Amino acid sequence: IKDVFEKRSGRDLSPFFHQWLKEKGLVDIHVESSSVRRKGGKFELTINVVRKNSTVAIDLPLTLLFLQGGEKKMSVTLDAERKEITLLVDEEPAYVVFDSDYDLPRTLTGDEMPPVVARLLGDERPIIVVEEAGIPVYQAVIVGFAREQAQNNEKKMDGTGKRLTDADLKASSVVILGADNPLVNKLFGAVPAPAAGFSLEIRTNPWNAGKVVGIFNARSAEEAAAAFPKIAHYGKYSSLAFDKGRNIDKKISTAERGIIVTFRDEPAVVDLSLMKKLSNVTEAAAARKIVYLGEYHDRFSHHNIELEIIRDLHKKDPRLAIGMEMFQRPFQNTLDDYVNGAIDEREFLNRSEYFGRWGFDYNLYKPILDFARRERVPVVALNIRKEITEKVSKEGMDALTDEERKELPRETDFADEDYRHRIRQAFDQHKGQSEKNFDFFLQAQVLWDETMAESIDEYLKKNPDRRIAVIAGGGHLAYGNGIPKRAFRRNKLPYTIVLNDAEIERDIADFIIFPQPLNGMTAPKLLATFKEDKGRLVINDFVQESPAKAAGLRSGDGIISLDGVPVTSLQDIKEALFYKDKGDIMKIKVIRKRFLLGEKEMEFEVKL
Repeated sequence: IKDVFEKRSGRDLSPFFHQWLKEKGLVDIHVESSSVRRKGGKFELTINVVRKNSTVAIDLPLTLLFLQGGEKKMSVTLDAERKEITLLVDEEPAYVVFDSDYDLPRTLTGDEMPPVVARLLGDERPIIVVEEAGIPVYQAVIVGFAREQAQNNEKKMDGTGKRLTDADLKASSVVILGADNPLVNKLFGAVPAPAAGFSLEIRTNPWNAGKVVGIFNARSAEEAAAAFPKIAHYGKYSSLAFDKGRNIDKKISTAERGIIVTFRDEPAVVDLSLMKKLSNVTEAAAARKIVYLGEYHDRFSHHNIELEIIRDLHKKDPRLAIGMEMFQRPFQNTLDDYVNGAIDEREFLNRSEYFGRWGFDYNLYKPILDFARRERVPVVALNIRKEITEKVSKEGMDALTDEERKELPRETDFADEDYRHRIRQAFDQHKGQSEKNFDFFLQAQVLWDETMAESIDEYLKKNPDRRIAVIAGGGHLAYGNGIPKRAFRRNKLPYTIVLNDAEIERDIADFIIFPQPLNGMTAPKLLATFKEDKGRLVINDFVQESPAKAAGLRSGDGIISLDGVPVTSLQDIKEALFYKDKGDIMKIKVIRKRFLLGEKEMEFEVKL
């Protein structure tokens, strides 16, 4: 056949026959990176494509779509494992689609594969998750999957009664029996049970786009037994509903067609004739149960705007509370005591461990807390304990102890792809520091946002007559998929998002404020870094023009006291500095190790 084809075409077809007769599996193609730039009067596109499972040249079809409309079809040759594709075009590109008509026999990307019944039934070893009380109801489903495994000569799955780890979830497709199964809340937040005798919803596995999760729900064992044997006939569907074995509903989820690479979106335009005043913002926000105020933590101008909005909202309705990302839930009683006047500021800062748990100068937040104390406005600690997010970010949720798990939010949604994409961008900007694993980083961020959403929801459920203004970093609020939509999933309460100095993008917020820059007084600094050594805080190094170094302190000096007050932690140092002004003198007593002479206590006067 090869000889005949070559003779007829006049071409060497050895690569073609090698590919189809010798090589095994489908070619795997994915885009590693892409960029676009102006080059004279044209636009230059650069796309780095990786090809696996093939050693011969492949013609890859692509369609280039332009921002102002129109398209251009062409093909590029992939003749190496890694290929940099460069295209020069006259018009501004919007996006490129590779192989949209599936001309190549290749492995589909996760975005091209809709979650459907056939993918679940075709999985060799799905994990079945059922609560003990649900076993009688779902017996037909359990037996059905066990029979399928037996026909495939699969061994019986181990692990009955064991805790399901995130590693397990990432490695397998999952069968969840019961819409009220706790695992549903852990993966997807909450999924309402359809009004049907038996239902099945297939979703993409949040931890592995190549796997799926099937959520089965049955009113009775009879409904499950009548419907389950029929689902194999509905392989292309993503959700099914049955009543007494009769199909009453079926839906197909959509998926991307081809490998899509986005370059440019149409620019946003602001009509300045519609520019609002701050009073317009608070007027609109006052009608909402929840008002989210997004900030850059280190900008006095943002905190000043927050205080103005809070004052105005409080004036309109004194039943206002303030939720703050900056405080963690175990310290709610301390916040209550401070706002109610039971303790002073110094004790509040000490008991809340503010300086050890939040890295920003307290002067930034002091006016807001002063207002809350003066007007007796409740302040709600929104955040999860710092130790938990730090541990999860480094080791994952599987590393948490049973006691630590008690502090986790009851619902966590890991399935929001837009949220995942934004967190991935943040991770890529910071990786190489303390966070090494994206899955762990994502888990920590979701726990952070879900905990704050849960704290808001719990407060409003306990205090239904109140409204709440939430102060958090803009990244937790932008586009709504950090805190706002997670709180809305729980309570369906209307909200407004107000951001400071944000990019003007569609759906990023309801209002964006551009305040004038504002300077503020900050606490003086020693400009030194510290480390723990045998229970003592020791100077590790100095930065910039350190007043501590200028006064004679050295690396290795152990801090004993500041102005006569004993020091055991960095919290103690930051608290002492907060109550000093720049130019003040601070007496620092240290213990210094001397070669051959032993340790010696020394005291230095440091001009801050």
